[in-house]
Amino acid sequence: PATRNGSKPFSGGARAKLLEILQLCNLCRKNTSITIVDVGAKLGEFGLYAAACNCSVYMFEKQPEMVALIQISIAVNEFTTPIYLYHQVIDTSESNNPVLSGSLNYNAKDLVAPTKIQNIQLDNIARPSSIFILKIDFDEFGLDVLRSGQNLFRQKRIRHIILQYNTVKNDQSTKQELMTYLRQTLRPKSTFIFRPNEEKFYGPLYHNQLKDLADQKNDQRPIIGLFLTFGVRTKKELINAEPYDAAAFFS
Repeated sequence: PATRNGSKPFSGGARAKLLEILQLCNLCRKNTSITIVDVGAKLGEFGLYAAACNCSVYMFEKQPEMVALIQISIAVNEFTTPIYLYHQVIDTSESNNPVLSGSLNYNAKDLVAPTKIQNIQLDNIARPSSIFILKIDFDEFGLDVLRSGQNLFRQKRIRHIILQYNTVKNDQSTKQELMTYLRQTLRPKSTFIFRPNEEKFYGPLYHNQLKDLADQKNDQRPIIGLFLTFGVRTKKELINAEPYDAAAFFS
């Protein structure tokens, strides 16, 4: 498992660099109530690393084989903070049951099936604390993830978003809808763009540059990531960001 020896979940990538910049481990070791939400957990590397840092973690994954592998990793590692694993998608509709009803806290001695609750919404988790990092696999869960957390955003209880999407797999209308929602509804203080396998960041992106992302794609390197901050503007010097040029970035 990626977290057993304290190694980072993404070797040499931008997301691992972000965890260093945000000093995730230092913060969570001082305050274990800091909450990380991993939507589209895949093998769980991001959420498991956060758990190893003593963060409180919520992971959402809809592929049963991935959920089973995450269970094994949770059992092997001796985590001391809560980890909530949901074999479910996030939806904007109202739930018939409380989202956290029956949620199970995993540890190395008690391996049990993941909680199954229908129509989970971001607004119904992480109470009363805020979400320090919301990591989203947009290709798997779509815009409903963001829409289901409208109260959290309105109350300024989400600090950072790390969002990854495929510029080729998602058509222009889907990307346009995403960028419009980011610009007009969420209105982040700062937005930076990156390629997941590199450690470089570009930005901050202005509103017109964020809007134009809907028209951009790269068949050879289709996956890109966005790092969005809320509440406090992130200076480009903090993450050593280079100026963003769309033509150069997507060439």
